[in-house]
Order: sequence, then C-alpha cells, then structure tokens
Amino acid sequence: MKTVTNPAWEFYDLKKDPQENHNAYQNGEYADTIKTMKAELLIQRKIIGDMDKEHPIMQDIIDKYWD
Repeated sequence: MKTVTNPAWEFYDLKKDPQENHNAYQNGEYADTIKTMKAELLIQRKIIGDMDKEHPIMQDIIDKYWD
C-alpha cells in the first residue's frame, strides 16, 4: 500500500533556527512575512509561466493547500 503525505507549507527562521528543526509556518509572528512571500511566489510563477495549466493534479494541490 502506497503512503501519501499531504502537501504542507514550510517556513524556517534561519537566524533563530539555522538547522531548520522547527517549521514556523503556523507561528503568527511570521504571518505577514509568509503572506508577502506567497504573493511574490505567485507573481514569479506568472512571470515565468509556471502556472501548472498543463498539470491539473498540481493545480488541484495548489488550489487545495494554497492558504
């Protein structure tokens, strides 16, 4: 039986956690930074044409897990 791992966002404060041991994505302290980074990621994906239109499975994952 194949095990499936759900996609998840990760965010590490490399100054406080240089070994990337603690995923700080759910930490409200970083909410504004993460929001800004996700907006920039979407901009960059559009610029380079990486919108997964030809990969509907990837688009479904993005739609489900973006926020």
